[in-house]
This record gives sequence, C-alpha cells and structure tokens, in this order.
Amino acid sequence: MAETKTQRKRTIHIENTQPDVVTRLIVSIVGVALTASAFGIWLVPGDIRYPEMSLLKLGLSLFMLLSGLCCLTVLRR
Repeated sequence: MAETKTQRKRTIHIENTQPDVVTRLIVSIVGVALTASAFGIWLVPGDIRYPEMSLLKLGLSLFMLLSGLCCLTVLRR
C-alpha cells in the first residue's frame, strides 16, 4: 500500500550552531541593562500620594528582571 502525504514522517534537522560573537555581545549587554534597570527603577523617588505607582513599578521591575535573566541564561546553552 502506498503512503499518503499525511502518513509520511517528516524529519527536521536542526543544526546545533552557536550564535556569533556580535549576537552574544548584544544579548549580554541587553540582559545586564535590563537586570540593572530592574533594581535601578526603585532608586527613582516615587510620589507617596499614588500607591498604585508602586504596584506598577513592582510589575515593571519583575518583568525587566526576568527578561534580563532570560537573556543572560540563554547564552549559557
């Protein structure tokens, strides 16, 4: 019996290539900048009258911290 198109298994070959030096440098600079900005955002004085700004700063700093750490850890693979 002949195989149909849906029965064939497709194999995808992914080469294990490392990113070049420029890409690694840019990603590491972005990762360090995001991680430092996550802590640096708390150095800017906030207005006490608006407590929701603290919640916004918390969410933004957590996002920047996680993004920066992801940029730094992806380079170790």
